[in-house]
Amino acid sequence: MKFNVTPMECGSCAVLVPRLLRALDPGAEVKVDLLAGTVDVAGALEADQVVAALAAEGYSAALAEPAPKSCCGTCHG
Repeated sequence: MKFNVTPMECGSCAVLVPRLLRALDPGAEVKVDLLAGTVDVAGALEADQVVAALAAEGYSAALAEPAPKSCCGTCHG
């Protein structure tokens, strides 16, 4: 699941967010993209658990909308 998360502005966030989510699910795979402001989470956590855990630490999180699929990628610039 991919989440848009704010504010994520520094390296501390890139360390804190995975640590926070892995405390709830030690087997979770968590990838933070500071530039995009996104967090990818794979594991046993439900979306509402991720949102609640991040909110408890002062982050605003929402499921990211999936990117639209194109037919072949050549007709869209």
